[in-house]
Amino acid sequence: MKNLLALACLMTALSFSTLYAQNLDGLPQKTFEFGIGTEYNLNNVLVEDRSSNFSAAKNSGLGTSILIKYNISDRVSLLLESIIAFRDNNLILVDANGNPTAGGGVGTEVANEIKGLNEVTIDVPLHFSYLPFSQIPLGPQILAGPRYRYNIINDENIQAHQFSFDVGVSVDFKIRNIIFRPALIYTRGLDNIVNTSSTITSQIRMDSYSIKFLFFG
Repeated sequence: MKNLLALACLMTALSFSTLYAQNLDGLPQKTFEFGIGTEYNLNNVLVEDRSSNFSAAKNSGLGTSILIKYNISDRVSLLLESIIAFRDNNLILVDANGNPTAGGGVGTEVANEIKGLNEVTIDVPLHFSYLPFSQIPLGPQILAGPRYRYNIINDENIQAHQFSFDVGVSVDFKIRNIIFRPALIYTRGLDNIVNTSSTITSQIRMDSYSIKFLFFG
């Protein structure tokens, strides 16, 4: 009888220990969580072919999102977002030394700056998130995953469908039943964003650095 009682106590202790490990606030972990987010990003338009007479210009952008988070375990989760993003990406005509030149070009609106790479897009990143140290408060999470981008603006210079890959880190702060997650994301463009029908012949891709603020629960 004493052995059975001891075994029952041990099983109870292990159950509470497991529950605590899964969720530090003592509540059962949700399978699905929903939320919203906002982001600021710095876009780096990169000209791939060095023979081009274009130079990239760094520009910023803003976005807002809705999201769904699927918790596979206390350490592993999937996060799917739908983001509407606004970007202003420009190219500048340069000479052989890389200095801006005065002169025209396709789509020129000012002396040496080529517009037409402005975007309003729907971004859909799917992030795989891993928490290496689930027992450490504010432990960093590692995330990575693909991103699909659809350009809403009907621009002859820009591909409507673009693909990239994200890597980043994040930290969760629990405020009652809400989780606040700031994240730093690097987005690597995988394809040429210039439309095949465009008169711009350069191979151009776009990389981004983003600061995100997510709220879900």
